[in-house]
Amino acid sequence: MISFWRPATCMAFGVAVFFLTAPQEAEAHHDGPVLPLSLNAPGAVGGLANPAAQTETKFGLASRAFRVSDHELYGQGLGGNATVLFNGLYGALALSPNWSLEALVPFVTDVPSNGHSHTGLGDVRMGLRWFEPLQRLGMQLMLGAETALPTGNADQGFGAGAAVSRVSTRLAKDLPAQRMRLFVETGMAWAWAPRRGTLADVAFAGMWQALGPVGLFCEVRVLTAVERGREAPLEFVGRTRTPGDTTVVFTPALMLAASPHISLALGPQIPVGFKDFDFGFALSATYRID
Repeated sequence: MISFWRPATCMAFGVAVFFLTAPQEAEAHHDGPVLPLSLNAPGAVGGLANPAAQTETKFGLASRAFRVSDHELYGQGLGGNATVLFNGLYGALALSPNWSLEALVPFVTDVPSNGHSHTGLGDVRMGLRWFEPLQRLGMQLMLGAETALPTGNADQGFGAGAAVSRVSTRLAKDLPAQRMRLFVETGMAWAWAPRRGTLADVAFAGMWQALGPVGLFCEVRVLTAVERGREAPLEFVGRTRTPGDTTVVFTPALMLAASPHISLALGPQIPVGFKDFDFGFALSATYRID
């Protein structure tokens, strides 16, 4: 039987999940329009931080720029059009061969089509990830638990106005002959606030080292609203997301290993279906420490 079932390890991960997903007593309460949950849910959109198949210590910059239209928050709160920039400083610390501590500190900039831009701190994220090799299957299992704290100003669209937690399960498979790594991930994110709802997601992704230091990455992530028994519809930035409303986000990217320690990735993010944003672009730069 695989070591995943060791009681002590399972208990430790359960405690981590509890503390990382427990509601915060001091969380902000915000009744007005708020940033869409799918833009706040930790790890729910994009995979350009170059997901690892083992614990590693690294830090870097993760940036997203996306276009929104007719939003109550952006465009100086006039329901206008704007470009929104997310620039996050992130890091991962390998605590052991099995445990990784992760954090992200984002800064959000609202750039209206007509008007002055403004910048503020977003919702700071903290998380734990557990890695376990499935040797018989030749795969790697990763379990994650993370929470974004309501440190961003929700009135300006810099935060969710409530703590947002997410738990996830990821499997990775290396195909050395094809110079490929494949991922599949499922997750569930929810806001600790009334009538904000839950977001389920599943993703399929692959990385291909096509030519020397140049690689290709592609992720397809499906996000679906879940009601969890609430009677009221789920409203995000003036839009009603009812159970079953689904967004599919395509993220193709070009990757470059600039050195044994430095890697870069950039590519567009294309939403289809229920759209929280019109179009996006993502960039990441990572430095790994041996």
